[in-house]
Amino acid sequence: MIVASKLPLTGRTQQPTRLTGTGHSPRDPERPTVNAHLDTLTRMTDALNTSTRGELSQSDMIRQWRSGAASLPLPDKFGDVLGDLLDRIESSALFSEESCSFSQKDLLSSLRVWADKAQAKLSNP
Repeated sequence: MIVASKLPLTGRTQQPTRLTGTGHSPRDPERPTVNAHLDTLTRMTDALNTSTRGELSQSDMIRQWRSGAASLPLPDKFGDVLGDLLDRIESSALFSEESCSFSQKDLLSSLRVWADKAQAKLSNP
């Protein structure tokens, strides 16, 4: 919420303006909305699903996730966790079978959990 402030030339106070996630900020029309962030997250999960079906390479999926996540207004811990997951997925691609330290299935499942938590955070900032 923007607090009341003195207008510089008139000395009048400005009424508080409540900003919601349903549109652009009246002061910053270029600022993405919550819906735009959720659309980005949807594209990321679509890429994950497409990659899981073998229709998109893992490296392309990872590139899309890194790019998409960089534009999401999430706390730093989300970036730390996602970076670790994507690094481990890249490392696991070096193995042809499930390895005891890098289970592709578990890592991709963890990406879905990350996406669910990110969606909840973006929907209720």
